[in-house]
Amino acid sequence: RIAPLKSNGFYINFIKNKESDVIRRYITNLRQSKDSELKVGLLNFISPWKLCAGVSLGLAVRSLISNASVLCKAQPPSRIIQRRPNINKDSEKFDWNRFFGYLKPHKWLLLAAVAAAFTFFYIHLLALVGERVASQMKQDLFVSILNQDMSFFDQERTGELVNRLTVDVQDFKSSFKQTISGGLRAITQVVGSAVSLLVISPHLTGLTLVCVPSVVIGGTFIGSLLRKLSRDVQAQIEKATLVAEEAIANIRTVRAFAGEENEAKMFAEECETAADLSTELGLGVGLFQAGTNFMVLATMFLGGHLMSTGQMSAGDVMAFLVNAQTIQRSVAQISLLFGSVVKGVSAGGRVFEIYEAAKTANADEFIRKFPAGYETLVGERGMSLSGGQKQRIAIARAVLKNPPVMILDEATSALDASSEREVQRALESASKGRTVLVIAHRLSTIINADLIVVLHRGSIVEMGTHDQLKKQKGHYWNLIKQQDQGADDSRSL
Repeated sequence: RIAPLKSNGFYINFIKNKESDVIRRYITNLRQSKDSELKVGLLNFISPWKLCAGVSLGLAVRSLISNASVLCKAQPPSRIIQRRPNINKDSEKFDWNRFFGYLKPHKWLLLAAVAAAFTFFYIHLLALVGERVASQMKQDLFVSILNQDMSFFDQERTGELVNRLTVDVQDFKSSFKQTISGGLRAITQVVGSAVSLLVISPHLTGLTLVCVPSVVIGGTFIGSLLRKLSRDVQAQIEKATLVAEEAIANIRTVRAFAGEENEAKMFAEECETAADLSTELGLGVGLFQAGTNFMVLATMFLGGHLMSTGQMSAGDVMAFLVNAQTIQRSVAQISLLFGSVVKGVSAGGRVFEIYEAAKTANADEFIRKFPAGYETLVGERGMSLSGGQKQRIAIARAVLKNPPVMILDEATSALDASSEREVQRALESASKGRTVLVIAHRLSTIINADLIVVLHRGSIVEMGTHDQLKKQKGHYWNLIKQQDQGADDSRSL
């Protein structure tokens, strides 16, 4: 929501010929862009790399110490579970010596204290990094706002701009800190817990890992099905939305043909289908989550067997279960973070596809001239755009869809000469690598066609290339003469 001061993601644009002294000092070490803008990425805001390294180190040490403390905690619970103290009337009072006797070895207390210290260390540094990044972003955003054209302030509300400076940056800061903290903690916990499992019981760890391939294979298969089902759900929701959008946009036609009931029935059917698919998706997610507990069940079964044969104590089994569940939660968290990263990368890729499509359609230049750039609201059906701009936007949308066959029906019929040249260049660029069927009365749009078919009174009268049809001096040649004569008359006027 940093837009319209961004091109994508958390990028913020600065106009070179309007930069202030603050921006000049800030951009001295930044890479110069080929365009008339400097794109300052999110990573450029994270200047205190030493602090980030400190966060990572503190989090890693804290996680490893926590897992080591679990190992040290295994024996005291084991002794407490395995034997009940003989308490008589003389020993009813609390006895510190007896209490610490059950907690031996005492090193886990020291490890717990050190882990607490490192927890404070990494949380403090992480907060410091997040605050510095948010502060720098807020300052640069404010400077960029001050250097916008006056037309930008005429179109944007003051409250919206202030909201971007405060609420949006605050939301970003919270998400940034949660992502860094969650990702690093999950990775270090997986490593530390895996080491702890090997130390507690190599045999149980090996037997547990036997279950991992089946769980991974099954999870991968179910995950692929869930992804496909999720895409189907989104497609169905879009289909239902399209039905509603078309009905509302053409409400006069719907009313004229008394089609309200039919449209409502169509929309209800699409919504029911979307609901059914969403229910199936929820069922699949539930089965997937239930399957992840299989490793814990296997650990409990094998751990109970080893404990019954005297190869493991109850405390060791408890510690093993704690570490196994820690790995399970951490892997799930890593999966969620990875999914968010993939989603972000995919979204970024789609954004760049939009830029490329706009450049192909010769629309990028006039879009960037708008105060809000690609974030400009053009109104219903592009009412604030000119005819030529609408045509180029339509071509860009067609390029973005990348169809194998593209049909152009009078693409330049309502344009002036200047707009026609721009659209014609866009059409030539968009036609590369695909079959294009052009319906036109203006011959300038079909001169370079591989095959021209001339229709007269509903019948095909001529076929060939531009040069071939000119030599025949038939209907096509007459059309050329008429348009050339009209152009000469316009020039004479």
